[in-house]
Amino acid sequence: MSPYDKAASLLTRFRRWINSPEPQETDIVEIEPIPRTMALVIGELCAVQYAVEGQSETFFHRFQKNDRPLLLVSSDGRQIFVAQGRYEFTEAGFKR
Repeated sequence: MSPYDKAASLLTRFRRWINSPEPQETDIVEIEPIPRTMALVIGELCAVQYAVEGQSETFFHRFQKNDRPLLLVSSDGRQIFVAQGRYEFTEAGFKR
C-alpha cells in the first residue's frame, strides 16, 4: 500500500470513528524534504486540540507525562514541529 493510500485509509477510519461524513476530497499534504536546519526545543507538548472539518466540536488530547513529544520551532521561527514522544494517531485519535 502506498503512503498516500495508508494516509487516506487512516483519515477515512478516523472520520468514521468520530461520526463525521467522509470528505469529498482527501486532504493530504505532501511534505517536501525539509532542508537541514536547526530547531529550538521549546518544551514538551502537554496536549493538542484540533478541529475537524464538518464537526462542530473540537478534539482534545492530553499527553501523559512520560509520553509527551517535544515542541520544536525552526531557527527562523516560522515553522513548528512535533518530534519524538510515545503516541500514535489511530482511527480513534491519539493513543499511547
